[in-house]
Amino acid sequence: MDMFNVLSNFSYHVLWNFGVLFLVLLAIVLYLFLLPASKEHTKGHTYFFLLGAIVFFIALGSPLNMLGRLIFRAHMIQMVLILFISIPLLLIGFKTKVLDCLYLVPFWQKLFHSFSKPLVGMITFHLLWNIYHLPIVFNFVRSHYIWNYVSIFTLCIAAFLLWWPIFPPIQKLKEENKKPLGFYVIGNVCLFLPMAAVYLFSSTSFYSIYSDPDLLISAVALCLPIGVSMDSLPANLLERLLPYSPVHEQKYGAIVLLISVAVIYLTLIFQYNKNKRQILSM
Repeated sequence: MDMFNVLSNFSYHVLWNFGVLFLVLLAIVLYLFLLPASKEHTKGHTYFFLLGAIVFFIALGSPLNMLGRLIFRAHMIQMVLILFISIPLLLIGFKTKVLDCLYLVPFWQKLFHSFSKPLVGMITFHLLWNIYHLPIVFNFVRSHYIWNYVSIFTLCIAAFLLWWPIFPPIQKLKEENKKPLGFYVIGNVCLFLPMAAVYLFSSTSFYSIYSDPDLLISAVALCLPIGVSMDSLPANLLERLLPYSPVHEQKYGAIVLLISVAVIYLTLIFQYNKNKRQILSM
């Protein structure tokens, strides 16, 4: 059974998150019409920012969000889209004039330089990433409304720190940051290997939220709009998910993570630096 067939159990107003759509559209309006642009800002930057916003909505506002509640590999696809595609695109396309002005203040200058240190981003991100995916933490936050969004927001901040040394959104830092980041890229890829190996070679399921009926219902309930109860969902929903073995899903999730991270880092970053950001001059 194709995993997207599972979504046929839900109506469109359950599958599409209009709250996320509103926030994304608001961010786009603010970006296009209110944020001042520097002389170095080009159409290419705008295209990258808009693409990053669209990817963010696909990850959190489209049916993929519901699928991530039901199937682990879909959750991992969400994480890749948000943390490794959307965030760097938003950083590349961000209008830097406001940050350039803040950079003139000593306090902010020190803070921005701290963000530019590769070890800060690497340690912060991978620490929070691994804590988030601890079974006891993952099962809890994925079934509690507030903690679910707090954890996503925290990971997004950590992802900004992870990508900041590579795509610093401040003109002065772009000029100063001439150091090769090959070891930073390789180090980040290697830090994902232990988790992926555990997922690939484990014969047990780590996340009961994908197999325990009560926890699964709690996770699905977080995606339901106001006024829609679990009673409106098909009674055989859990039975339809039985073909998706949680252990197999962990293996698929590891494959998604490894392939995506390797491809994104080794193409986007190296090509972007190799071409000396000429792609933004269109």
